[in-house]
Amino acid sequence: MVPVFKKDDPLEKENYRPVTVQMTVNKIFEQLLAKQVTDNLDNRLSDFQIAYRKRHSCETVLIMLIEKW
Repeated sequence: MVPVFKKDDPLEKENYRPVTVQMTVNKIFEQLLAKQVTDNLDNRLSDFQIAYRKRHSCETVLIMLIEKW
């Protein structure tokens, strides 16, 4: 927690509000964890599993279907 000044007299404690930097740390940790999980699982998934994967969208499915037809 870090006190951040709001307004008026800086000597009064009521003019400060607590701010946590934990959210930033959590976001960074979440991104690193997500990258590790997706890197590990991506090569185990079938090429036909399209949903919730990077660089796999409706367009890639349509192109795959057109090529097979």
